Amino acid sequence: MKSVGNQKVKDVQMSRNILIATATGITLVFLGTMVLAQTGSNSRGLFDRLIRVRLVAQDGSQAAAGVTVVEDKRGPDQLRFNAKGLKPRTRYTVFMAQSSTVGALPVQFIGEFTTDKKGKGQLNLTTEIIDAFATANQTLENARGIADTPGAGALSNGANTIPLNFIRVYLGVASPGGLQSVFGTSAKKPGGGLVMSTTRPLP
Repeated sequence: MKSVGNQKVKDVQMSRNILIATATGITLVFLGTMVLAQTGSNSRGLFDRLIRVRLVAQDGSQAAAGVTVVEDKRGPDQLRFNAKGLKPRTRYTVFMAQSSTVGALPVQFIGEFTTDKKGKGQLNLTTEIIDAFATANQTLENARGIADTPGAGALSNGANTIPLNFIRVYLGVASPGGLQSVFGTSAKKPGGGLVMSTTRPLP
């Protein structure tokens, strides 16, 4: 009798599992259809391009970095930054820039990182990388940093734009008595000199 009771319990549990699996299967089919519909126009998968570039030292050091950018034209890109050969336990700032030239403007601060005891550092971001730009006439920018041309729409970019397709890395904090620059962690905290950069524009 005990084994029969256990069998009945197992039968009930199995029936419930079948119902759950069936309902889940319907849900998965529906979600799968949504994913296929969303990516159907893109045979390469969930992103448009996978771009890899390297940064080389500009200060005579052994610093180097590899950058992977996952481009998504429907939304923000993903950036994965891995550096080595830097000073240990030191803050660095990362900028998108018009060129690799030291100190050249315009630039846009995108993040900072602190190296570990071995001089390695990482930075992971989700933001616009491939199509980053600065407006040539910043007086046309609104409070959100978007150029507003009368009659063209409040959110349109009506000013001439300057592509920011280089990546530059600076010492985040200026050394006492050393070079001070505007490339620090904030406008009120000067940074140090250029450490490394890309030598070619992002494709």
